[in-house]
Amino acid sequence: MKLQPALIFGQNMILQRGIPIPVWGRSVRDDTVTVVLNGYTLHTQAKRGEWRVTFQPMEAVEDTSMTIASAATGERIEFGGVAIGEVWIAGGQSNMEFLLKYDEGADEMHNIPQDPMLRYFRYPQTSFLGQLERDAFPDDGFWRKWGQRGEQGFISAHRPGLYGAQVAGGAWRPGGLCRMQLGRNPGCCMDGGRRTGCGSGSASCFRLA
Repeated sequence: MKLQPALIFGQNMILQRGIPIPVWGRSVRDDTVTVVLNGYTLHTQAKRGEWRVTFQPMEAVEDTSMTIASAATGERIEFGGVAIGEVWIAGGQSNMEFLLKYDEGADEMHNIPQDPMLRYFRYPQTSFLGQLERDAFPDDGFWRKWGQRGEQGFISAHRPGLYGAQVAGGAWRPGGLCRMQLGRNPGCCMDGGRRTGCGSGSASCFRLA
């Protein structure tokens, strides 16, 4: 496949409402890439094989889609179950690797009812360019819904998982929690570069907007 959106974009993803929404990836050099999100369409050129579009801020949406198409290769990628809501970044270093199932508050977390509007993304722990293509990361790199395969993978340092669940189930829904630790990674660009330090330093949990 020549057309490749960044890993953070996928089925069941949640994008941040109320701020510009960047979408980026790779394709063949000088390709024309078309991105459709929630009924809005943007076109861009893949100069040097890289492309990026930025949508205007949108209000919260529980179920929409994103389509990405290449004029040069004819490829078309569609992501369903897309939501626009609140995205929380759980950043830090090795202290953010602690799994929820080992936390003393794990039982409390598991009592939260299944909620398709609460989702979780864990970025693979890569250490060099090209590692995603070389090594398998079967448990990372895709969006999970709460109650569907993998809520025990939620991290618990400073309890951002529990906090995110409570927030998403309250005033801010849909809600997404992204674990990005052990150094900067491409997913941090979701905020348009405003928090380039996310994923480094001590444990923290912050909202994109």
